[in-house]
Amino acid sequence: MGAYRTPVEAAAYSTRKNPLKFKSNYEKQIMLFASEVSVICGANQYREISDVFLGVWKRTDKAYVNELELDLAPMIPETTEEKVERVVVDEPEVQAILNSPSQNVAEVQHKLKAMQVHIDALPHLTVADKVEVVQALQSTLQTSFGAAQEVHAIEHYETQTQSNVQQRNAKFWSKRVGRVQSADRKYRNVLVGGRIDGVSGETVIEVKNRMREFINPLPRYDVVQLQTYLYLLDSTHGELVEHVKGKTKDKSKTTAVDWDPVEWNTNVVPYLARFAHSLDRFMDGPTDLHHKFLTDDTLKRKEVIRSLWMDSPADFDQ
Repeated sequence: MGAYRTPVEAAAYSTRKNPLKFKSNYEKQIMLFASEVSVICGANQYREISDVFLGVWKRTDKAYVNELELDLAPMIPETTEEKVERVVVDEPEVQAILNSPSQNVAEVQHKLKAMQVHIDALPHLTVADKVEVVQALQSTLQTSFGAAQEVHAIEHYETQTQSNVQQRNAKFWSKRVGRVQSADRKYRNVLVGGRIDGVSGETVIEVKNRMREFINPLPRYDVVQLQTYLYLLDSTHGELVEHVKGKTKDKSKTTAVDWDPVEWNTNVVPYLARFAHSLDRFMDGPTDLHHKFLTDDTLKRKEVIRSLWMDSPADFDQ
């Protein structure tokens, strides 16, 4: 590995040591999932921007990153997902908890407590690893429960509103938000994309299964995600449906979230632009920078992103 260059130096540096080894990615589009938009905008504190940056990089230049990961495997820090996978494989009790379906929130809470007790007793994990793994498994359990309840939540909404919800996760929607110029003056298109929970007439429906109660005011990350869906479908009306499954009775709350072009252009697009410019410059950087990013921990990866971000424009190229 050669001498490390700062991200700013990397942006002006030739792309790779061996350009023939990997296919150029200049024409490849940058796809940002709707669930990632809120992280990029700083609206979702539960996910790391470095994880999203790495995920989008892999998505944009999959073959190249896979090749690097194979070469650097012994030096790459174990990810949260890999730690969780190791625990699940090595601990049949944890695997059994994850595999058994939950009928209600009380069962989910019982599983969370049982899993916490089991993982806290594992001698080979550090305290920090235990916290990290438990948080990740809690998220997995809650997400799985929410996904399992989504159809029921939509049906409950239809009954309450006497409406018909269509396009239930039936299609992956995508739309261009801009483009960024690479070091060789070529362009990469930047798109946002995602699957919607449903459409009722002219209204885009987004369902959120809550574990205990409705959230007031709505979390900004939920609103940003729904705004992204409205942008994708060129729709002006949206409804965020909160659903809570009780032991004996379900309840739902619907909040109208209309398309807000000022919010989108002021508090979303500039962040997407800076993220895309940062990623574009990073991908055009030297292999040394890519090696360093993959082998660094989360904090150091965020430093690389911050350095790129501070020097990136808040608008897309024309």
